[in-house]
Amino acid sequence: MSNTSAVDVTITGMHCGGCVRRVTATLKDFGEPVTVEVGHAHLVMEDAPPLADLTADITAAIADLGFTVERVTAAAANDAAHG
Repeated sequence: MSNTSAVDVTITGMHCGGCVRRVTATLKDFGEPVTVEVGHAHLVMEDAPPLADLTADITAAIADLGFTVERVTAAAANDAAHG
């Protein structure tokens, strides 16, 4: 059985729809579905790595776009869905 995680990312430096599209395209490499708004992203990952590794990977990918990750949180998808 796979382990599904709901991941939330707080991002600074995003200002427009172009920023949203770039971040969305990058985060699709990590999992789907991906929902991105200016300053925040949410994605679902199958078999997510430990949070420290995930944070480092997402932070590096977003930094390559010129934005800063302020926080990455993850919870089991079932936990997120049921409170």
